[in-house]
Amino acid sequence: MRFYRQAERYVLEFFQRLTISYSYFISNELRNHAAAAAYYMLLSLIPLVLFLFYIFDTFLAKYPNFSEELFYLLSTFNENISPQMFKDLGISGSAGSALGIFGLLNLVWSSRLILVSIQRAFFVIFPSENKRNFFMENGIAFIILPVVFALVLMLTVFSAVKGLIIQYLTFFNMTGILVIHSISIASVVISALLSFMLVFMSFRYIPVKKPDSKSAAKGAVLFILLYSAVKFAAFGMFNMFSVSTAYGIVGSIIVVLVWAYVVFMLYLYCAQFVFVCYRADILILNMLFSAERPSALFMRMNGRLLDRFAKRLKSGEVLFRQGDEGCDIYYVQDGRMRIIIDGKQVGSVGEGEIFGEMAHITGEKRTATLQAESDTKLLALSPYEFDEILKDSPVLSRRIITALCGRLRRTDEALSRLGTEEQPH
Repeated sequence: MRFYRQAERYVLEFFQRLTISYSYFISNELRNHAAAAAYYMLLSLIPLVLFLFYIFDTFLAKYPNFSEELFYLLSTFNENISPQMFKDLGISGSAGSALGIFGLLNLVWSSRLILVSIQRAFFVIFPSENKRNFFMENGIAFIILPVVFALVLMLTVFSAVKGLIIQYLTFFNMTGILVIHSISIASVVISALLSFMLVFMSFRYIPVKKPDSKSAAKGAVLFILLYSAVKFAAFGMFNMFSVSTAYGIVGSIIVVLVWAYVVFMLYLYCAQFVFVCYRADILILNMLFSAERPSALFMRMNGRLLDRFAKRLKSGEVLFRQGDEGCDIYYVQDGRMRIIIDGKQVGSVGEGEIFGEMAHITGEKRTATLQAESDTKLLALSPYEFDEILKDSPVLSRRIITALCGRLRRTDEALSRLGTEEQPH
């Protein structure tokens, strides 16, 4: 039974983080950043084609067998991609080489724009007081580009090698169900590991305010899973559309643009998930403090987290006394606390209310004694944790200001009544 309760809590926590991530994804307008990255991806297609002219006209011309295999692979994406297509365009020889070099330079430059747009999206996802300047932003893009190209090349080469191995085994009648399955599984595992490495490194090191490795790994795994699921679901539709003779190359460009947009949306959503994972404590406490009365489901989902900050008092137990040092802030999860000044009760705080923030804000000693009126459960926060919550929550800031004003008014009224009662008749 305990195992099932823990499993239920983990599942609820996971879906809660997915929900919070989606909420931030929408509020941060990350779809616009994904669209910008997809647009820059589209701009990089023409330089890529020019660079391919150079490759096909020089290096691959010396290896016709490999060239045929490569064109066969490309034709699975669109049947119009063939050596004849490049001949029909009429670019060859020295002109092809010149355009190829020009295409390579433009490919690097346009690809840089993709990484710059991702960096700007990360600045929204992982907010930081520091900001990279223009030269640093573009310098990082130029540093990352060779790494990305190398990993993509490794994936492409591995896919081609896998096909050649299968052809070799087929030629010598060495194929079997076990062999084919082993090669396919190895292909999937290696591709997934290389993709995981690329995504993990980008989540871990590109943001100005870097998340921890554990959160970055969770986001990378989520991206691989979501990407695989979406690719499986959309493969048939995209493949049918891309090879349609009615659309030709234009259809392929549309597919590339749509697919790039989907992939960048998944990527940025998973980056937002990384932020939620490594800031989960602060975000959940923010939700708790901002709500007037949290739901029972919310309390059950986050019971493990709340227990880390919990402090329990028996009825009549004193939390701190007037004049004590201390700047922790407290949230009443259950029960009620008396506010005592100069030995007289001037008020109380109950479930869902915050107290102790005055000493933190003013830097002075405790201005009142707080005593449990009944058995009470509190959440104790350090000044750093409290400040981090306030950064993410204008709603909570307004609520605290309103509560402070109300508490000061009630305290003044209580002190006025006490002063009136103590005047001699």
